[in-house]
Amino acid sequence: MTEPLVSAATLIETNANACYEAFADPTQMCRFWFPRSTGRLETGARVSWFLSDASDAIEIPVRVISAVSGTEIVLDWGDPDAPTRVTFNFEDRDGQTVIRITETGHAGSGDEKLATVLDSQGGFNQLVIAAKAWLEHGVAVDIVSAHVT
Repeated sequence: MTEPLVSAATLIETNANACYEAFADPTQMCRFWFPRSTGRLETGARVSWFLSDASDAIEIPVRVISAVSGTEIVLDWGDPDAPTRVTFNFEDRDGQTVIRITETGHAGSGDEKLATVLDSQGGFNQLVIAAKAWLEHGVAVDIVSAHVT
């Protein structure tokens, strides 16, 4: 059986370096994705993202495998014993950027894997549109706090 691949993409009307920085820089990323982060995404960094600003918010551990400015961020996140791998690609197209996000490595039974893949697929589709709103219009869309399961 082929491992499921989560994938989301969109065209953003700004350059690849600006798109990359929106994800790597926690002050920007927290405007359109997780509301709290402990640090910048750089190769070898270990940071935490939180589902809210509350002191008891659920923490998501993140380990940055590689970060190449303006090009790509690769990270492992989630359960430290069974993380998934997320890759953010930033493809320059004459001053515009195609951002592609993929995720692999979902664990569990067939039904458990299907549930996490579907949740991730929806989340990453929301993420690319929230990033587009932020980068093109300066609009902060709170997709994490608004997420309903």
